[in-house]
Amino acid sequence: MEYQILGRTGIKVSAIGIGGVGFENKSYEDCEALIDCAINQGINFY
Repeated sequence: MEYQILGRTGIKVSAIGIGGVGFENKSYEDCEALIDCAINQGINFY
C-alpha cells in the first residue's frame, strides 16, 4: 500500500481510503468483513 502524509499533521495515511457510503444498507457482518479486508490490505484512512 502506498502511504502519504495527511496535510501538515504528519500522520501517514493510505493513498486509498474507505468511506461510509459503502456501509449503507449492509448488515453488521458485511460491514465487519469490509473493514477486515481494508485492514488486511493496509488501508488506514476511514
